[in-house]
Amino acid sequence: MVPGCFERVLHFSIDTLRDGGLHGWIAVLGLFTTKAVLAVLVKGLGMLLPILQEQFVTSTWLIGWMVAFVEAGAELSGKFRMLIGITKFRFVTL
Repeated sequence: MVPGCFERVLHFSIDTLRDGGLHGWIAVLGLFTTKAVLAVLVKGLGMLLPILQEQFVTSTWLIGWMVAFVEAGAELSGKFRMLIGITKFRFVTL
């Protein structure tokens, strides 16, 4: 008997989830979510560039450096956390 479409999809998804298990896919989803939030944050700061430039009465390059520092701080916070040895908590950082 030839397996149906649903059965083939079910077996394919079970075989796919076996490599890292459900915990692996949850970690992938968490990483994707944090990267998406960081991208939205940087995009939002880029869209606010003219408003920030008017309110702070400064040039564009200074606001650009501010956005770069925000992004670098978010990216490096997890790396520095591992360097200083805070491994008690297992949270995903930006």
